[in-house]
Amino acid sequence: MKSGDRKVNEFVKRVRSLQIHVAISSHLRAQLPAFGKQKAQAKLVANPSTRLAEEFARVQRATGLAAGDFPDPRRWADICGGIDLAEMPKPDPRHARVLEDVLANDLPKLLRVFDNPYAEGQAGR
Repeated sequence: MKSGDRKVNEFVKRVRSLQIHVAISSHLRAQLPAFGKQKAQAKLVANPSTRLAEEFARVQRATGLAAGDFPDPRRWADICGGIDLAEMPKPDPRHARVLEDVLANDLPKLLRVFDNPYAEGQAGR
């Protein structure tokens, strides 16, 4: 059962990471002006330890996601700094609700089903 727990925990970690990256990219995309998007994006990622860290803190406060789950701003700027945020599609709120529903409802139900294989009527088989 330990491998099952690890797989579920890894899945939860990936879903949370997805939520955070969507929140960050959509927030930063909203910060871009109508004209001069490339220059504004360059300013955002130019000093990740201050400006980007402040933006991450704003996203964290707005979304209520755990601050410990957020990536390091410098690493994020290195990896995602070359992505054109203006070209990213706007996130669909329905998708965010589905992810929340999976984490809040579906996974706990699944874990209860597989929690104890010898409970209720299974002992002695």
